[in-house]
Amino acid sequence: MKRKVISFIVILALLSTIACSKAFVVDTKAVSDVMTMSEMTDAIKDGVKEFKRTHIKNKDGSRTELDEYKKSRATKKRNNLPNYYVAPYTSIKDQDSFGSCWMFAEVGSVESNILKKAGYPSGLQETDPIDLSEAQGVFVQYNKQTKTGVISGEVLTESCNDSEKSSDSYYGYNEGGWAWDASMAYTADKACVFESDNPYRAGGDSDTDSRTMAEIAAASYRLNRFNIKSAEQLPEVFPVEKKDGVYTRYYNPENREIWKQKIIANGAISSNYYQSSSSIYNRTWGYDKSQYGSMGPNFWYHDATAKAKYSTNHVITVVGFNDNYSKYHYITKYTSQSYDELVGEIVYIKLDDNSEPDMSFDEDGSIKNIQTSDTPQEGYQAYIVPKEDGAWLIKNSYGTVNGRYKMYDDGIMYMSYCEETLSESISTVVEDDLSQINNEEKTFDTTLSHSSMMGQRIPSFATEVKAAEVYSIGNDKDIELGQIGYWTGKEGTVSRFKVYGSLTDRSDPESGTLLFDTGEVTDAYIGYHTFDIAQAVTLTHSTNVSIVAEQACGEKSGLMIEADDAYDPDYLYNCKTNDTKYFDGEKWIDAETLDQQAREDGITVGNSTVKMFGNEKDVEPESTTVPKYTVTVDGVETSVEEGDSFTFPSTSENGYTNEDYTTLYASGQTITPDRDITATSISDLDFTMVKGASVDLRGRDGIKFCAVATGSDVGFLNSSSVECGTLIAPHDIFIDELEENLDLESAEKAGTNKVIKVVNSGWDQAIVGRFAAGVINIKPFNWSREMVAESYITINYSDGSSKTLYSDLSPTRSIKRVVEILRDMGYPGLTEEQIEMLQKYL
Repeated sequence: MKRKVISFIVILALLSTIACSKAFVVDTKAVSDVMTMSEMTDAIKDGVKEFKRTHIKNKDGSRTELDEYKKSRATKKRNNLPNYYVAPYTSIKDQDSFGSCWMFAEVGSVESNILKKAGYPSGLQETDPIDLSEAQGVFVQYNKQTKTGVISGEVLTESCNDSEKSSDSYYGYNEGGWAWDASMAYTADKACVFESDNPYRAGGDSDTDSRTMAEIAAASYRLNRFNIKSAEQLPEVFPVEKKDGVYTRYYNPENREIWKQKIIANGAISSNYYQSSSSIYNRTWGYDKSQYGSMGPNFWYHDATAKAKYSTNHVITVVGFNDNYSKYHYITKYTSQSYDELVGEIVYIKLDDNSEPDMSFDEDGSIKNIQTSDTPQEGYQAYIVPKEDGAWLIKNSYGTVNGRYKMYDDGIMYMSYCEETLSESISTVVEDDLSQINNEEKTFDTTLSHSSMMGQRIPSFATEVKAAEVYSIGNDKDIELGQIGYWTGKEGTVSRFKVYGSLTDRSDPESGTLLFDTGEVTDAYIGYHTFDIAQAVTLTHSTNVSIVAEQACGEKSGLMIEADDAYDPDYLYNCKTNDTKYFDGEKWIDAETLDQQAREDGITVGNSTVKMFGNEKDVEPESTTVPKYTVTVDGVETSVEEGDSFTFPSTSENGYTNEDYTTLYASGQTITPDRDITATSISDLDFTMVKGASVDLRGRDGIKFCAVATGSDVGFLNSSSVECGTLIAPHDIFIDELEENLDLESAEKAGTNKVIKVVNSGWDQAIVGRFAAGVINIKPFNWSREMVAESYITINYSDGSSKTLYSDLSPTRSIKRVVEILRDMGYPGLTEEQIEMLQKYL
């Protein structure tokens, strides 16, 4: 497989199997400094790390720059998006007197996702196929368990443990919150229950209602009907920038397409926005148009001076969109008041005989009849109008009737695309196994977690970017691991998680056997994510296990941990000794110790937010027959009785090697062991041609190309079962006869008089994986003839199969061209005798 790697520029003397040190000199362009091998290696590592962070890995192994990836996805999908779509959604609910809109919005989004996965049609369902409990979610978010395992206080309390403090006297029901607060509750393996498990009560006596809901929630605190797959924060359509202490908004229409895609794919999303009944905001609480004559309710923000433009105070559910919904539904009479020119403009509209705008609308909300002008006209009135047509369909939580007035359109309001304050929009997805919803069987019955909150990105006092959670597995059950859950706090965060089993030292999370390694995982969006573990990973009973987390955003740490202001924290922590560990650059230290150090800097620190999900398994009874052989692959041991077969996992792209590289196994190969075998994956292999070419300094009229293969373990290349080589051909033959396809098959077909095949017999500069090949005794009439090269690695497995990997193509070079470049650089590092010898090629 050809892979793109970060390019680097360097001048160094090459070693090869056909020439001694200083025999060749490499050409590069615009180079003035000589780098040492160590500096070059560090530069490559830094470049590769940055490249992987900023580029999403595609299915074919190639990578696409993160912003371009998101834009290309938006563009690709936008071409197929309908003008109108409404996700399936459940009936309109009423939060009544409590400030629980944040949980109602999230519940509406999750219900919609479940309906979408179950195949329900778009729009309002006549009856609710699924009805989830808002009461349970609010309580578990604001009332956490203590270190002793009981809910803080005397079963119920107005404060909490391990998460946000509740300042009201209603156990959090009137505390308020945001979309993320609801997502944290739902991703904590709690709160996902039915309305029938804990019905929402409001409208009566607030003390009695809240106490009743809290008592039920406390009694069923760990009840959870299903698991959450992901909760992603979508990029804002009108993001806020702060420069020099001043907030401003700008417009990113591409993000609106992302919202639409998520609604079509996953169902409704929850979102914050600013709501007010004041006329300055040109919006109402949502009474129907009978109050306002022909204008109807007006949901968009136009005032350019009010501070509320940069804040939010309500959370709703976005269930759909309508591109055709006319902007003239949102007109506001212009009387010289300030308005935001980012989203609004002045339009003069012709009035009817009653001095009302003379306009009408089609059934789809588009404008049917209107006369407008850009300049004042007699019989026209100036109005502030959104700059664009289109509206979001919003499901609110105020019921359908308020007193004697109808609320919106039976609880659905149409919010203009030009509404600026919609923010922190969350798309939540449940696990695909919908049988869990009916409580038949959850996808995962066990959660290993020390934290339920979203957390903050790691503070500056941490010197390294590793955290670990350590768990003790019970005596009677094994756990079959199925999923890792984690949060990211910045777009493009690169995460890596390693699971260790059978720790020999609970204070050292890496002291056990490596059971699983996710490799680097890049997430395009902020939020909660899960990583599915496809292979069998068992956490053995009566052992200590750990998960080690590394997360980075460029050069900065991206670890999501519990962290807050030590002087007035919103979070209270539940750290126990040796539960959470942090790496200080030299050793693992306990979270309690780090918290004590951090408080000196005004920060309090708790657990990390990574967690693991799995299913309990009965412990297999010990067999009377002890297996004869043990096959260990990537640290995972499998016992095999004599005469039985063993099949290598199919997950390693390039197969496996034993410890001394004498035997290579193909991915998915089946063997019958006759001894203990230890093998590791041949993974993360990068293979490329070194930039430029080199020319023979001994007068043998030669040109040489070099290739480099790098990876975590390239020792297998020393195996007699591996052949490394290079194919070299004139560029004209490569274009015409080879049709730009240079590989072993085309080389054999073309013949040795057209394509030279050089098999490697030793490592260049004694660096395993670096090899060179050249052509000498080139005739003068070919000194200016361009050459091209491509290297290959053929892996021959023990079952007789083989696989060939190819590098990228080398740059096109001739002897003359190499010397010309060296001449233009002033022949760096060459003697007068060498320069005089090279000038003959010019």
